[in-house]
Amino acid sequence: MATRRTRKALFDAPVPADDVVVRCTRLADAIALRIAPFFKEHGLTALQYNVLRILYVRDESGEGLPSGTIGAGLMVRVPDVTRLVDRLEAAGWVERFRLPEDRRVVRVKLTREGTALVERVHAPLVAHNREMFSRMAFRDLERLSQLLADAQAAID
Repeated sequence: MATRRTRKALFDAPVPADDVVVRCTRLADAIALRIAPFFKEHGLTALQYNVLRILYVRDESGEGLPSGTIGAGLMVRVPDVTRLVDRLEAAGWVERFRLPEDRRVVRVKLTREGTALVERVHAPLVAHNREMFSRMAFRDLERLSQLLADAQAAID
């Protein structure tokens, strides 16, 4: 008589890669649920802040960054960086321009208002993130951060 496997048996053997995918997906969802209200209080989204932060950190000279560079630096893939920048420009946080020597490339830079917004939001965001992970030891967070960076590098 043949033994019949239950459906649950299909998932009995541990598969760490599957577990990582499930846990990272759940973690990303939990973070998104907790971070969205924070950014809403400041009148922007996490993705908009990500663009502003990229410009703040990578464009200290104020010469602007090409839209493609911004898109490559985002935390998540966005099919239309142009529309995202449109909203930031409409809010007065960034401006777009073209260099006379290469009119093909659209560059984006922070306005004074955008710079002030990043500086105003940064410390409360750091505090918010610390609180979100307050039940984890600093050393464990460092280790987790490195493991996540390694995992990202492995699949990129």
